Amino acid sequence: RLIMETKAKEKGTFQFSKFAMKYGTLVFLIIICVVFSLLRPKTFPTVSNILTVLRQIVILSILGGGLTIVMITNRIDLTIGYSTSFLGVIAGALMVNYGVPVWLAAILTIAAGGILGSLSGVAVAVIGIPDFIATLSMGFLISGFNQAYTKGHPISGFPEEFGIFGSKFVNGIPTSIFF
Repeated sequence: RLIMETKAKEKGTFQFSKFAMKYGTLVFLIIICVVFSLLRPKTFPTVSNILTVLRQIVILSILGGGLTIVMITNRIDLTIGYSTSFLGVIAGALMVNYGVPVWLAAILTIAAGGILGSLSGVAVAVIGIPDFIATLSMGFLISGFNQAYTKGHPISGFPEEFGIFGSKFVNGIPTSIFF
């Protein structure tokens, strides 16, 4: 009965720690935006600056969304950076070195990402290798493939159509934000 009364009291009272855990990041972001808007009113709260910030966080947001799903399952994936780099090399090589159209290169790159993820998944779920070890070793393997193929040199000379993924604009908004 004492526990029930305590819980009833807690429901009616404001608990800062629960609020901070749930909304702390958002509140802190709002505070930072207000402070910078007051300090730099001519440059910070502009549409141009907001679009620039959004453009810079697109890739991290996409990757973070995928990693969120992994973390919800109480797992970890250390291949994310290695895979992103390798998939960029695959996309670049397909378009620049093999003349594959942009749309097909994008589809093949997504498929390659699925295969890479599946290999790590099989290592963890079927073979039973701990996720930390499986994804770390897969990351080193992927990094080796990157270095072997590119020999440390960047791939350049992308087709103009590839700009749809980041350097093109629709009604003044970078297309990458839509992704």
